Amino acid sequence: MHRSLRSRILPVLVLGIPLCLVASCSSDTDSAETSKADAANSSASEADSNSTGSSDSAGADESGESASSVESDICTLLSAEEVGALLSATVTQSEQVGGGCSFEQEDPSASSLAFNTSVASDDTDGSFNEARYGAFAVLTDPMKVEPGIGDFSAIAAGSIGSGESQVGAGIVQVNRTIVQVTLTPTSGLDQGNVISLTTQAITLAASKL
Repeated sequence: MHRSLRSRILPVLVLGIPLCLVASCSSDTDSAETSKADAANSSASEADSNSTGSSDSAGADESGESASSVESDICTLLSAEEVGALLSATVTQSEQVGGGCSFEQEDPSASSLAFNTSVASDDTDGSFNEARYGAFAVLTDPMKVEPGIGDFSAIAAGSIGSGESQVGAGIVQVNRTIVQVTLTPTSGLDQGNVISLTTQAITLAASKL
């Protein structure tokens, strides 16, 4: 009787051992697979975070570069009252064909000032020198001065062609913004006075940049 019962119990126990081992192995395998999956997800999340951070940084740099390249349009910064004070007259501001603006008196024969803005390719004097050459090339026997305004500046006064009236031309660069000023007509003013008025005009422009 005891032998018969024992003979029936032992097979059950023996059969139960492999089942437990199988269950244990399966549990260990599932745990290892889960750990691998968690590690992979963690790495992917970290990579996404780094990628997002890099993109944000690049966007900020691009935004900063774009902002530093934006010009200051002098015509939006000047008022008719300020320019009129230089000419000791009442002036009206109007847009010029092709860009820029002019401040003119009611009498068309009276002196007026015109302003135009451009952007230098960099913060050196390369673009400034090109603008200066273009502005001064049309003047005959000009008087030239470099007043030391802004980063780079130059002023000239001379006639155009065989005309007797003097024309004032001034160029000033602040950072990468270049402003060109033209004073016309100047009947009754000598070169010294034209230089003085043009200097005051580019000084005003530079103070706005």
